[in-house]
This record gives sequence, structure tokens and C-alpha cells, in this order.
Amino acid sequence: MSSELLGLVIVVGITFLSSVIYVVSGAYRREDQNEIGDRGDFLLGSFVRSWLYWFLGPVERLAVGLKIAPLAFNLTGVGSRSRCWFLFRKWQSQPWWMAPTPQWST
Repeated sequence: MSSELLGLVIVVGITFLSSVIYVVSGAYRREDQNEIGDRGDFLLGSFVRSWLYWFLGPVERLAVGLKIAPLAFNLTGVGSRSRCWFLFRKWQSQPWWMAPTPQWST
């Protein structure tokens, strides 16, 4: 199994396992005091939205406890996107029609 496929299997497994824990623990049934009825659907529905908030809750509590400003998350995102853009442009230094095609391992 390639490392990319192994990484995908791990991410999908963690996502599935955490969503099962989310439902079994009863967190899915808890009433949110700030929720409104006519909010509309999130990308994949209200279940995914509420699971995502539940999954990221520990990170949020840690950031609040450490008094990390929201700007730090924004700057981290800008920095990582800039790094990806730089690496992509370095890889693709030629025009797109002359760019090397990726070699897939078998």
C-alpha cells in the first residue's frame, strides 16, 4: 500500500470512528442553545456541521485557554497557502503545456 493511500485510509478511518463516537456518546442529541431553526444546510447537512464543531471543540478550548488570538490562525493559513503556492510554482516553473507529468508509482 502506498503512503498516500495509507494516509487517506487513516484520515477516513479517524473521521468515521469519531463520527460513530459522536453519535454513541449522545452529543448528537444535545440541544444547542444558539441554534436557529431556519439556518439552512451546511455543505453536507446539519449532522456534519454539528460533528465538525464537536470534533474541533478541544482545539477551540485549548486555543482559548492559551489565549491564542484568532489572527494567529488566519496568519497560519496565509503562511501555509503561500508556502504551497511557492512550492507549486517552483515545481511548475515552465509554462503549463511544458510542465512535467507526474509519474505514478505502481
